[in-house]
Amino acid sequence: MKKFRPPRWSWLVLLPLLALLVGLGSWQVRRAHEKEALQAAYEQATKRDPENLSAKTVATDLPVAVRARGFFLPNKQLLLDNQSHDGQPGYHVWTPMRLLTGGTVIVDRGWIARSTSGELPEVAPPRSGMWAIRGLWRSLPKPGMRLAGAPIAKLTKFPAAVEYPTAEDLRTLLGEPVAAGVLELDAGEDGGFVREWNPVATFPPSRHYGYAVQWFSLAGALVVLFVLVNRKAV
Repeated sequence: MKKFRPPRWSWLVLLPLLALLVGLGSWQVRRAHEKEALQAAYEQATKRDPENLSAKTVATDLPVAVRARGFFLPNKQLLLDNQSHDGQPGYHVWTPMRLLTGGTVIVDRGWIARSTSGELPEVAPPRSGMWAIRGLWRSLPKPGMRLAGAPIAKLTKFPAAVEYPTAEDLRTLLGEPVAAGVLELDAGEDGGFVREWNPVATFPPSRHYGYAVQWFSLAGALVVLFVLVNRKAV
């Protein structure tokens, strides 16, 4: 006959590991739910009539269909670094637009490939004159982890590569106030590059659910192994 008699120290090993595995699985489930909500928001935004964008329009993680009228500032273009498309590294081209209603917003004109020479690629500026554009307005993209770095200084040479600047960073870099958001240029508008704004296409909710199943399965296997190892003959 066997009885379950684990030593006390073994609980100190099991419980933290179990909590870690369950926590990782739960986090993947939460990320899947967030991706589903974001996917639904993008689908709904593309079906709605756009609202007029102003520098005071609040930007959130969920996109809003907008229209904007103004003049691009091609001499102050930024290249958002570490952006990929079909596995190829590159940049998103950020061109500031001065709105007719006042204020400046960042327009993401799409993705371009990284130069093989390692130098910043040539970026075709938008045509001069007044533009009326449509797109999706949302909060500025954020890195998975933002580390404290050197103080941001005003740029004197453009285009310049940047990595996930905040609205305050943009204010310093460009030397003028910039709205805390980004307008993702509609794929049907002129003056853009590769524009595929679906944020979950490369990592859909199903992958998060798959990882969650793996973490929960490891947690279950750990419990089974713990029980089997600690069954003692009496």
